[in-house]
Amino acid sequence: MKGEGPPLFAASSGVHWDGVRVWGLPDEEPLVEMDAGAVWGLATASVDGRSLVVDGRSLVVGGGDEGVEVWDAAIGEQVASFSVDDEETAYAVAFSQLDGRPVVVAGNDSGRVYVFDLSADEDGDPVHEPSAGHEGRINALDVAMVGGRSVAVTGGEDGTARIWDLAGGRQVGPPLTGHSGSVDAVVVTTMQDRAVALTTGRDGVVRVWDLTL
Repeated sequence: MKGEGPPLFAASSGVHWDGVRVWGLPDEEPLVEMDAGAVWGLATASVDGRSLVVDGRSLVVGGGDEGVEVWDAAIGEQVASFSVDDEETAYAVAFSQLDGRPVVVAGNDSGRVYVFDLSADEDGDPVHEPSAGHEGRINALDVAMVGGRSVAVTGGEDGTARIWDLAGGRQVGPPLTGHSGSVDAVVVTTMQDRAVALTTGRDGVVRVWDLTL
């Protein structure tokens, strides 16, 4: 996590302890602890490798049993929280931008993708209706700008990866198939100046997908 001052490191555990903890180097004890329930997904405010500072604050977002929560990482203060339907869990989260506005992207255990506007009121509704396509839980997601569009790539329990246009809430192209088990990790990067997604999962295979739109 980069902002003004030394780098910070955030971690969560949905099993061994609840909430989010933030460390600085070389400290052994956390600088800040954010109280919350079990947090399964965690992301810092970075878009395409650049730190995203909102209202002068370095942010961290967590997804878990209590929905989506956003904190000021330096002081542990909650700045926003969002719901992903009653009794649903957000397993994957990320920060992105739409038309210059900071947004939070979340995937839940019913396979829906949510986009929340951080510049709007706290506890606001999603930017548009949640996007549906996965059959089962979304385990992982990453975001990027591809062809001038803000997109998310999600990996699901159904063994597929999917590309989403975040502005319109639509799936882009057919599902990306090939894994023989659930897709548990997704990273978007560039190879030879082309946007690609790397996925891996329970089958132990890493696959590379061209995201050219």
